[in-house]
Amino acid sequence: MPPLSGVTWVFLRSEGTPLLSNETIWRSSAGALPHLKFVRTPHLRQSLRKLREAGWHAVGTVRPTFSGALPYRTWSWEKPTLILLGSEEKGLPPEYLAECERLLTIPHTPHVESLNVSAAAAILLAEAYFHQEGR
Repeated sequence: MPPLSGVTWVFLRSEGTPLLSNETIWRSSAGALPHLKFVRTPHLRQSLRKLREAGWHAVGTVRPTFSGALPYRTWSWEKPTLILLGSEEKGLPPEYLAECERLLTIPHTPHVESLNVSAAAAILLAEAYFHQEGR
């Protein structure tokens, strides 16, 4: 099992994501990458729909100022959850936001425009792990 999170699969869009052969990515993963299964697909939205049909719940991350978003701690992390993360600059594209059952935010000071995507992922994965382990 991968460290910390219980994650086993990572889905990536074919376009716009770095190659996993990048040495910096391997070094910064702290040994987690060999424990994960990666799917790189040009049809990510279709994959999301199929996973939702199979009982998974999709949540997307947005800035705290996004209307209708809920704090991440209000989500029922015991559910099998797909976490969609956008780029730090642009966030999730509208077509991916539309695929989400719920939009979540990580509250932070208004002086910070957005969190680094890896920091946001770490916060959400730690929260999911915390709930799945019943702590």
